[in-house]
Amino acid sequence: MSEIRILQGGIFRDHRGELAHVNDFHLEGAHRYYVIKHDSTEVIRGWHGHRFEAKWFQCLRGGFRLAFVRPDDWEHPSPDLVPEVFTLTAERSELLCLPAGYANCIRATEPDSILLVFSGKVLEEAVHDSWRWEPAMWGGNTI
Repeated sequence: MSEIRILQGGIFRDHRGELAHVNDFHLEGAHRYYVIKHDSTEVIRGWHGHRFEAKWFQCLRGGFRLAFVRPDDWEHPSPDLVPEVFTLTAERSELLCLPAGYANCIRATEPDSILLVFSGKVLEEAVHDSWRWEPAMWGGNTI
């Protein structure tokens, strides 16, 4: 995976309820997952980046705006980088695929939103490839 992309899924509904899927997502490369819940739309999570870790994002409830930048220098990145911004909602079953080498910033667009995140590295590897910047960097406060 070399660029950010969205895999389209679908939602099947009948008298039993709903079944959401992203059938084109293959778990090769995913080594763990975690769930993020934002109670408030005021909370900004980011900027957090990984040089060698890919991630996959799916909104399970509510909605999220996600912004991504590819740092030009991991020690001293340019503050002029322009993020790519995406919106995921539970109303659309989509999976956002993020290659390694990006920093991310996320904010819920609805209270009590839930985001599922798959990671391409086990935790022991990820903690040694963890880079953080203030939310205001790259316009994160406006996400």
